[in-house]
Amino acid sequence: GLAPAKEDGSVVIQPNPSNGRFTVSFVNAEKGDVVVEVVNSLGQAVYNETVRQLEGPYRKEMDLTAQSAGAYYVKITRGKETTSHKVIYR
Repeated sequence: GLAPAKEDGSVVIQPNPSNGRFTVSFVNAEKGDVVVEVVNSLGQAVYNETVRQLEGPYRKEMDLTAQSAGAYYVKITRGKETTSHKVIYR
C-alpha cells in the first residue's frame, strides 16, 4: 500500500511546480532494489527505472519537456512500500 515517506528517506522534488525539468532525490537507508516511476494523470508511465541494490543517496534529473504540461506523480517503490509524490509541470 501507500506509505508516508519516512523522515530519513523523505523524497525531495525540486523545483515543484516546474517547467518540466526537476530533480528527484532521497536516501535509501536499507540496501535493496528501488523502482522510480513517473506517471501522468492518465496513469501512463513516462519514466521507469529500477536501481538494483541501492544503498545511500539517489538523485535524478527528470525532463518531462517532451510531455504535455499537467500533474504527474513520482512513484518510488522501496521493498514493499510505495510512496507517491505529486509534481506540477506548467
